[in-house]
Formats: sequence, structure tokens, C-alpha cells
Amino acid sequence: MKKLIVLFVALALATTAFAADWSFSWDTDFGWTSNFDDNYSAGFDELELGIAVDIDEYNSMSTEFDYKATAANDIAWDGFKLTTDLGAYLGLSGVGVELVSGIQGPEGEEYSDFGNANQASAGYIGAMTSDAVLDVNLDFGSIWASVASNMNFMVDDLTDSTGSVAMHTPQMLFLVGSTSLVEGLSFEAGAKLTNENLAPTGTANDVAKSTIIAADASYTMAGLTVGGSFSTDTEADTDGDKMAFGAGALYAMDIDDMTSVDASVSFSGNDDVTMNILGGGVSLGYGDFGADIDFKYNMDSSSSEGLDASAYVNIGAAQYRLGYMTDAGWSSNANGAAGAMEGGIYMVVTCDF
Repeated sequence: MKKLIVLFVALALATTAFAADWSFSWDTDFGWTSNFDDNYSAGFDELELGIAVDIDEYNSMSTEFDYKATAANDIAWDGFKLTTDLGAYLGLSGVGVELVSGIQGPEGEEYSDFGNANQASAGYIGAMTSDAVLDVNLDFGSIWASVASNMNFMVDDLTDSTGSVAMHTPQMLFLVGSTSLVEGLSFEAGAKLTNENLAPTGTANDVAKSTIIAADASYTMAGLTVGGSFSTDTEADTDGDKMAFGAGALYAMDIDDMTSVDASVSFSGNDDVTMNILGGGVSLGYGDFGADIDFKYNMDSSSSEGLDASAYVNIGAAQYRLGYMTDAGWSSNANGAAGAMEGGIYMVVTCDF
């Protein structure tokens, strides 16, 4: 089935090869971690080929192929998007209108994602489940808005009520935001609605009903960035799951043309714990060289959740990073190698173009 999908996409793209402008991108992020004793691991955080094509003056299409770290080491098709500039087609002025359709998982901008070991975006609304989705994007200049829905428009899925086959997740996503309404301010707010499907309760494809209302923002002035996020699920009935929030600050300074330094701190919490995880760190850059020291601390249990210290060099498009990370708390937001969260010395290589 996967081979058929890849063949179908290849044929579809090939049909426009002589009448379109093509572009390609490649994202690579891999590495290893070892404590030189009883733990060694290596893995890919990202291995992705992106293909984009401008079909005509109104339409463009993009698709991605990702490496999946499975037993079969699959190269998987990761959906596609067809973008149509409806505003240009209709000759509209003062408002931009885009239709984006395809196999995709639309999401917001996550303006609160900044700083070392970031916790400020803990309340970010998150992406829709990847599915056949129609997304309508409106641009009013200083304000943008979007409405996205999978193709069954929140109707309970009837494909398979046994749960033995992966089922669709009835979802809609509403967002509004701005990066220019106030100088230095970027914000978004919205709601993500998830309906129940017909998978039997407790099976792998069972999806709970939820209504998540969220907002996140950042504000930058004179090198100082502050921001945060907040979300609440009005359908949740379990303590700790109803509400999530975070806030943080980052100060960045260019000492001279070659040297830069920044320091950041942020925290996250939920409806059980006001300040749960504290994160932050310091970064120093000098030309193509740099270093980072990141930390996470559990304020609820008064215990360290991890320390990550590393240095790197940029050689053209490639970055080589060597560091050390402790073995606690780095399920995310670490510079260390993906899938290697047991602690030790690590190397990470990234190359994006």
C-alpha cells in the first residue's frame, strides 16, 4: 500500500514537471549518546525530504517524505498540501484568501516557543490530527484568521466501528492572530474541537471528546522577549488535564559583530500545580562557534529534571554539536540526540537546506 501511495504521488508530481517551478528541501538531525558503560543509543530526530512545486499563478503543491524509526526503517509519505490563492483568482483587494487542502495536520504559529529548555509554550493549542483536511486562511493585513476541518466536518466516523483499522478523528480548528497589530507583539487565540468517533472505548483508536480553548503570545522590545501560553479543555474531567499554561522571558544581546549572548527562563504549570517545571539556560555565540547550558527543575518535587551543556560549530549548512546531558527529565527540549535520553556524552549533526 505504501509503495502504491509513493507511486501515485510520483506520477501526480511528474504530470506537472514540465509546466511548473520546483524546489526541494532537506532536513537532517541525527546523533548518538553514550555513557561509556551500559548505555549507548543512536537515532534520527528528523530526516525529511520536502518537495514543493508552483503549478500556475494560483496554485502550488508541497509534500514530504520522512524517515520513520521503526523496525522496518520505513521511508514514509507524510501527506501533501495543495494551496490555492483564491483571493488572487477573484481579484480581491484588502484581504487575502487561501484554500489549503490535502492530507495534513494544520496548527498555529506557537509564538511562545522561545528560549532554552522552553516551558512557556506548555499551553500551546497543538496541531490537528493529520487527515484529509480543508483549511481556509484569511489575511486582513494586520490580522490573520484560519478555519480548518477534516473532510467529515465533525461527523462521527463510520468507517470502522471495530477499532481494528485506524479511524479518523473528527476535528475542527479555529485560529486568529497578528504579528503587526502592535509593534513587537505576536499573538494567536483559538479553539480546537474534537468529536468522539465510534471506536470501542479503550481501543487504540478511541478518541475522547474535547473542546480546547487556547492563546499564546510573545512581545519583544529592546532585546527582551516575554510571553506565554494558556489552554483549557472544557470537556476534561481529570485533575491535571483541564488546564495548561506557561510563561517565560528571554534577553538577547549582540556584544559586537561576532559575539552574541542570551539568557532565558520559563515555567509551566497546570490546574494541579501552579509552577511545575522551571526551565532555562544561557547561550553564547562567536562567529560560527557557540555553546549552550540548559536546565530543567521540578518545582513541585524540588528536584533536578536535567542539565544539558554543549558546544557547536557551524560549517556552512551543517552544524556539529558535542555535549553532555544528565539522565533525568529530557523527554523534550534538549539539544541532545533524539531517542537518547538516558544521559551521557552526545554528538548531534544537523544539516538543513
